[in-house]
Amino acid sequence: MENLLEEGYADLISMNRSFICEPDLVLKLKSEKTKKAMCASCNLCFDLEGVKCNYEFNRNSEN
Repeated sequence: MENLLEEGYADLISMNRSFICEPDLVLKLKSEKTKKAMCASCNLCFDLEGVKCNYEFNRNSEN
């Protein structure tokens, strides 16, 4: 991502859904505990109960 910004291919990079799934993502990336967000970009973040990651619930209910 840094290369895209440095080389002028992007002005900013949005990671909104990633922070819904993992609010502590920045800390994990900085401490090198992870190199990739768990967010699957499934767009299941929003339901009648509010904003939250529903990916695991939906994946488990399909089995």
